[in-house]
Amino acid sequence: MTRGRPTPQQRLLLEVKGGGAAWIDYDGDGWLDIYLVNGNDPSRTGPQPRSRLFRNNRDGTFTDVTDAAGVGSDRYGFGVAVGDYDNDGGDDLYVTNYRGNLLYRNNGDGTFADVTARAGVGNNARWSASATFGDVNNDGFLDLYVTNYLAFDIAAPPGEGGLCLFNDIIAPCGPIGLSPEPDTFYLNNGDGTFKDISAASGIRSVPSAYGLGVIMRDLDNDGWTDIYVANDMFPNYLFRNKGDGTFEEIGLLCGAALSDTGCEEAGMGVDAADIDGDSWQEILVGNYENETCAYYRNDAKDVGRCFFTHASFQAGIGDATYPFLTFGAKFFDADNDGNLDIFLANGHVHPNVEGVRRPGFVQRNLLFMHAGTHRFREESATRGPGLGIVKASRAAAFADYDNNGTMDILVINVNEAPTLLRNGAPGPDAHWIAIQTVGRRSNRNGIGAVITLEAGGKEWRREVRRDGSYCASNDPRTHFGLGATSTIDRVTIEWPSGQLDVHEKPPADRIVRFQEGGP
Repeated sequence: MTRGRPTPQQRLLLEVKGGGAAWIDYDGDGWLDIYLVNGNDPSRTGPQPRSRLFRNNRDGTFTDVTDAAGVGSDRYGFGVAVGDYDNDGGDDLYVTNYRGNLLYRNNGDGTFADVTARAGVGNNARWSASATFGDVNNDGFLDLYVTNYLAFDIAAPPGEGGLCLFNDIIAPCGPIGLSPEPDTFYLNNGDGTFKDISAASGIRSVPSAYGLGVIMRDLDNDGWTDIYVANDMFPNYLFRNKGDGTFEEIGLLCGAALSDTGCEEAGMGVDAADIDGDSWQEILVGNYENETCAYYRNDAKDVGRCFFTHASFQAGIGDATYPFLTFGAKFFDADNDGNLDIFLANGHVHPNVEGVRRPGFVQRNLLFMHAGTHRFREESATRGPGLGIVKASRAAAFADYDNNGTMDILVINVNEAPTLLRNGAPGPDAHWIAIQTVGRRSNRNGIGAVITLEAGGKEWRREVRRDGSYCASNDPRTHFGLGATSTIDRVTIEWPSGQLDVHEKPPADRIVRFQEGGP
């Protein structure tokens, strides 16, 4: 976005929503690089800001390689998804924009090619936000889901470019009163091209909504990847994969669509993970101020079907998140104790709240540490100075960028430089393993594989994913904190193809690569 913190003179909704970021090993050297999605300045003449790619120098620094790599788009960008859509071993980039998304194919030599038109994913002339890759039909190729926000004409903005009154605050006009746009769903044909199945799949059988966040997960444990969409000021959607190429929306039926009082909320970032070790994944959604961050506890094991309980206050995150406006929302193990914690990236969308409400436009981010079964405790103040930074944050992307065994966080801030939060080296009782999955019959990234790890009398179960948060793509390696346990008994991988691999006694405290059907 443009430089300098937003002011009341920034009158467009486009200018305050913020952009995303991705961790991607674009050159295949085993060290994750950074892709930053920038917007532009509609009033500027001449060269515009561009999205940027930074190569990891392996010493804690990064070098801008945007021009050499050929990924410096100057479109008004928002989100980014990473996935090896053609299974050639190189991670590709899908960048969402205001009117005109882009697919960059990794050439394998440090450069990318714009294959948007040839791949058939450039027919989305909408304002897109988050996107994600996942194999919804288990054919070994990654499909693509794109959330779209609302109909917005920058040449004729709402309110004739003026400001509107929202909750007694002068603010950019929208989204209220503007038409929501339907999402877009592409099926990978397996030959480098995609087919738009938005209508045929059933995802457009529901009303169009202001889509902002999306994840792909097997939320009902039936072996098929489902889709969860966080909508702004609409019920959230849970599209159940029926296994026949179609989906049915069951969010309201399953209790994962509304607040604890039955109200629509302003869903933005979203993630899902198995918190209590029962093999059923909970859902986390970032929301607007005075709504709380939503924690949907998965109680399906007790009833044998899809069943979520809105349990934010029971989980200890309700009161603490109530004043904040949350974009990035992610489960991760911050201290390698084997339990998943929560990070929330916060910042308001209305610059004029600064000095009127607390917190204002710029806000601090929040870290909740695991404090028991489905319980968390806010510990931001005691977890380092990086969590005291106050900005208008949006995306949060997670990765072990220095390969030291702890998860780091890259936070995107509106109109300011990103914040890179480095996690300290693990202590003697904070062992770990990071597993890189390489598919053969399954997709090359192993997206959708389920990893079960047994160590020290405990069992962890994680689904291989790169999505989660808001407009972001994360570390492709699946990270497990092991606490004081330094010996791993067994790792079992259930691949999307149906292949089952068992690895006995893999080493701890390192990154391990497992190939489908092999070592």
